[in-house]
Amino acid sequence: MRTVEHDAYMARSDIVSKRRSSPENIYYTLSKWPPNYNTSQGTLTLGPYYSIGPTTVSIKCKPFTGTEKAKWISQAVDHGFVRLYDPEALLASSLVVPCTLDTTCIQVASKLGIDPNDFHVQFNGHTLRRLLADDRLLAIQNKFLTSIGITNVRRQQFEGDKIDLGYLIRFYAGRPSQLGGYSRAPLSCHCLVRKRGPFRKWSRRYCVLSQNRLFIFGDNGKKGSDELDTVHLDKGKARIAISNSQGKCLKLASSPEHPPQVFYSLAFTSEVCENSILLDDYSDMQMETIPDELFRGDNPKKLSKLNLHGNSLRERPPKAGQYNAGWLNDLVCFQYLTALNLSDNDLLRCPTSLFQLESLSELSLANNKITDLPPAVAKLKNLSVLNLQNNCLHVLPMELSVCEHLVFLDLSFNRFDTIPAVLNSLSRLDSWILNGNHIINFSSNVMLGMPMELRKVELRHNEISLCAANAPALNTLCFLTHLDIRDNNRIIELDLSTLSSLQVRGKVLPLLMMPITRQVLNCERCSIITLRVNGSCLSELRANKNKIRNLFIRPTPHQIAILELSHNCMESLPEWTTELVQIKRILCSHNYIEALPDRLLTNVNSLNYLDLSHNHIRALPTYMENCAIETLLLHHNHIQKLPEEFLSSAHRLYILNLSHNRLAQLPSPSEVSELNKIKELCLASNQLTNSALDVIARYRHLQVLDISYNRITSISNEFFQKLQMLQEINISGNQIPTLPSTLTSLPLLTTLRAHSNVISSLPNLATCEQLLASHIDLAANRITDVPISRLMAPKVKYIDVACNDAIAVQDIHQLKALRDEKSVSVVDINNEIFLPEENWKLGTSQFFDPSSAKPSVLQLKGRPGNSSADGILLGILESLFSYESGELLQQMLPEIVEQEKREMTTRDQYLKYSLIMAHHALKENGQRQGVSCALCHLVPRYHRGASRKYCIRVANCGDVEVVLCRNGEPILLTKRFTAESSEEEYARIRLSGGTVDQNNAINGTVRCSRLIGCSFLYPSVVPIPYEFVWNLADCDEFLVLANGAVWQTMSYQEVVAQVRSIPEPSLAAKYLQDIVRAYRCTEDISIMVIRFGFPKKGADFINMFTATPYRERRFASKVPVNSESNSSGSPDYEDPRLALPKPIRMFGNTDYTSEDSTDFRFAKSAYSVIRKKKQEKRESSTNGIHFAKPVRTVSHHYVSKPQVQASTPVQTYQSLQRRRYYGDDENRQRKDLAKRLAHKACQARQSLRSVTNAFGRKPKGKQTNHYKCISIVPKSENDSDLLETDEEERKWKFEKKTERYKSYLYKSSQPFAD
Repeated sequence: MRTVEHDAYMARSDIVSKRRSSPENIYYTLSKWPPNYNTSQGTLTLGPYYSIGPTTVSIKCKPFTGTEKAKWISQAVDHGFVRLYDPEALLASSLVVPCTLDTTCIQVASKLGIDPNDFHVQFNGHTLRRLLADDRLLAIQNKFLTSIGITNVRRQQFEGDKIDLGYLIRFYAGRPSQLGGYSRAPLSCHCLVRKRGPFRKWSRRYCVLSQNRLFIFGDNGKKGSDELDTVHLDKGKARIAISNSQGKCLKLASSPEHPPQVFYSLAFTSEVCENSILLDDYSDMQMETIPDELFRGDNPKKLSKLNLHGNSLRERPPKAGQYNAGWLNDLVCFQYLTALNLSDNDLLRCPTSLFQLESLSELSLANNKITDLPPAVAKLKNLSVLNLQNNCLHVLPMELSVCEHLVFLDLSFNRFDTIPAVLNSLSRLDSWILNGNHIINFSSNVMLGMPMELRKVELRHNEISLCAANAPALNTLCFLTHLDIRDNNRIIELDLSTLSSLQVRGKVLPLLMMPITRQVLNCERCSIITLRVNGSCLSELRANKNKIRNLFIRPTPHQIAILELSHNCMESLPEWTTELVQIKRILCSHNYIEALPDRLLTNVNSLNYLDLSHNHIRALPTYMENCAIETLLLHHNHIQKLPEEFLSSAHRLYILNLSHNRLAQLPSPSEVSELNKIKELCLASNQLTNSALDVIARYRHLQVLDISYNRITSISNEFFQKLQMLQEINISGNQIPTLPSTLTSLPLLTTLRAHSNVISSLPNLATCEQLLASHIDLAANRITDVPISRLMAPKVKYIDVACNDAIAVQDIHQLKALRDEKSVSVVDINNEIFLPEENWKLGTSQFFDPSSAKPSVLQLKGRPGNSSADGILLGILESLFSYESGELLQQMLPEIVEQEKREMTTRDQYLKYSLIMAHHALKENGQRQGVSCALCHLVPRYHRGASRKYCIRVANCGDVEVVLCRNGEPILLTKRFTAESSEEEYARIRLSGGTVDQNNAINGTVRCSRLIGCSFLYPSVVPIPYEFVWNLADCDEFLVLANGAVWQTMSYQEVVAQVRSIPEPSLAAKYLQDIVRAYRCTEDISIMVIRFGFPKKGADFINMFTATPYRERRFASKVPVNSESNSSGSPDYEDPRLALPKPIRMFGNTDYTSEDSTDFRFAKSAYSVIRKKKQEKRESSTNGIHFAKPVRTVSHHYVSKPQVQASTPVQTYQSLQRRRYYGDDENRQRKDLAKRLAHKACQARQSLRSVTNAFGRKPKGKQTNHYKCISIVPKSENDSDLLETDEEERKWKFEKKTERYKSYLYKSSQPFAD
């Protein structure tokens, strides 16, 4: 049975198939739709009431040539191109239209002969919007390009006609029938289908379920067959039926207007619930009007729930006919409607027809742009749920108090600056949800009238600043059981000591008269220093990431179950923690705790999780009895010895982490083997010897074992025989000479890390069929006489044998014999192929889940060109949802960077535009998937007469970051784009209409606000990267690139300290990975370490103290932008040194105060001394982290010279050009004099290290202009930012004069030109 709708669909398919899909065709075809076509069609069908396809008209026009395009663009800056797509063929057929910023839809339509009201624009393959007749196409396109980072006007002109741009923004000459995008993808499969009626047989048919219709294709089982049956599921029912041959099946009955019924076999289903299904979901269909089928027959009387989320519905225009149904005004027909969802419809005001639906009890108007709520809302007296989240409301009408049945009201992410007074009249509300507003303080009038039934108040992401004036208002919150004030960084002191559920308006009730209540306080990510809480009924306290030094909870919170105080400044745990009989979880990591209460681990039957990592704990409590702890995290402390009964008393312990301490031995475990239940044991970076292995071997249930970086010299065969359940082993960083043969008999082993040992012999892994190990790391050992083929275990995926000198490169050819059995590829980890002559070395390390098919984090290494002058391009790409996007970028980025370097209009920002163009190149993958990435381009820069130097250009999106080490101090070259770390990013997210959830995930999906891809989250998530340029100096030691999992686990100072202690970059990267894994990070890890080895001949003065990012001229800031980031504040600790084999190449530390070799004679204007006003000193909480701060600059492509130029050689030695030629003896005397002066200048520089800020205040007694550079090196307390005395001024002049003489030495043999 074929329906009329099927004929329309097939007619359209014929039209599409006849069109040519090449974008270079001379002639293009555009469909001209009827002006009154139906707009409620689904994804696959044209419309239920049109039996003929759209009429077509051929528009013949010759496309622009390259010369004509350039001529049109060069005429004016407001010229450009837009590509107009055929609504029938999607991307297959399009037309390039030249226009200006003032060209309207009417003008384009008059030229092409189409209806001006049929223009549509689609963003990122999803959001579709009809354009008005006076909308300007090019202006809309340029605004979109600016929002994704293409701010250069000339670049916008050239990007307008590109095909790839259609995946981001697309103009249609009519409404597209098939909406591409990430949402509402049709479900399809092959099913056994039988039509209703006698003598009907079961047949395997291809079925597509799309929104409210079911399409059943022909008997050949292929989509696109000639026969097609359509079953309308709107108002349909689904019931369970019994078939003689197939048993249970699903009977689908369509609405009375569409009588066909179809049966689906459910013989494969074990349990089926028999019920009726009413399908009324019309969400995410991009409809402009309500579907007509809802208005037919008695449907308006039967419809009780209607979901219209994610459409473009609007009210009836003035010129529209009164008899055309489908507008928002026609909602009055559904008088029996009880639940209505109109969220995400881009509404500017509440439809007036809503207030005539008196039976409505649930209404959602979230994610719109409504500015006010009309007083007519009082007519909805039965309303119980009202969702107004993410609108533009700043006040609520008092008429809302008439809605007495209202029990849920969501006012999150609006524009309220105070708590609405009408909330006091809504007595049935048990919660006030006011997250993401602009509330500054609590109004006493509102708080005094708070209803007694209120139990929960949510005030996340506001601007609350609690002070003494708010104390009376806080006293009225006595009935609250849940208070959420997270992400209010203006709160310094919080006093909630008066909040107790036993107080009613100041009157104390007897204890027996009140029910047992539990209070929850969540104040994470504030700036609280002192916290006072009433502990009478406190059950949960979450105060992570504050600055808490003083914690006062009175009385003792005997009912508390969760206590979280991580990332604070506490020096000890409260003494009452030993009295908590109901406590389950204690998290106090990243503090300054030195000692624990004596009875913390005694008689605690309920405590099962204790995290005290990253503290200064030196010893544990001696007594440990009746302890129920299952997870104990004590890593990164100063523990030297464990109590004797520590392991024997922990009968329920499953996870124990004592890594990065100072343990030399382990106590004895329990004599009863069944009581030794530890499954995960981490003892990395201690001082354990072979005796500790006897203790570890008694834990037969071990699955994860990490004993890396200890003093173990041998492992016996019996050790692994006792641990048959091991899945992951890390024995790196020891002195183990050989691996036991019993290692290959572990049946569940998946990961083996044994690098940085002295292993010389290995068992034959290739013959171990039962070995499941997929990751084997044997790097940095002494493996000799072991063919590589013996290391290839049957199921191995990744094996690392780098830094084994005895394994020659020629031995790798042995792997060719294995290619018949498995795919084998060789990876140059250090990139020695690309870096044979470079003065720096690269080391990498990666880890990914062995159970995953491919890693989610990829590394990029290579040259963006063919010569050494193109430098080296490094990067880390972390895919968020699928690895496909990361693999695509890994292949495309080198070519894109090479192309952008040749782009003259934006070559100053070629890395930034490379990432933006990569966002374009992802096409459909970028609409659904996202990538967090960072690129680092090391480019050599040449100066005449000077040695080869390097320039680093960095660009990043997401949480992949780059840190530079200069003189042992970390310098952050990138930005972390999250709502938690940046107030500017949070403000941008809110202005774009986005929201953040309780975990700071944007729109509840991703944490990063800038990503490559993830177009479905636009405009909250954009691909605009941060780019920075840095000239390397001799004092720059190394560079670290790592993905977000590393920086969330370790602080910048800790990363720099650990890498600095290991000269070999490959081993340093592996060591970082082992530390992150030891800190219980389970995500994929990727690390790159670049160790510089420049000749140390002194400090590069200008490049050492200034760094200027490239900015476009019109966006240059007048005030320096200070980039701040909160540090984790991890305390320093001593780490054991690694016993490393001799590396291939090492760079030692040399004196930085020797003779300066920098030559400024041919320095370009990209970096210069910038005029800057004096600023007051402020205390910083970065704990030694220095951020590369952008200052005001102008690109050298727009100006002919820098703002302040250093003296050129011609100016410096202008007087010498006029002198006579001196003899050899006299010239030699002048050279000796210059050398002595240079030596004295170096000594003066060593004593005046504060010259880094030497261009600050005007010196006393002399009114001259000086300039201040941005200092990025640590200063001692005796250093000064200013030249206070005339003596310092003379020393500074003497030093500058010495540099001129020193430069003269390099040019003494060459004549000066006039």
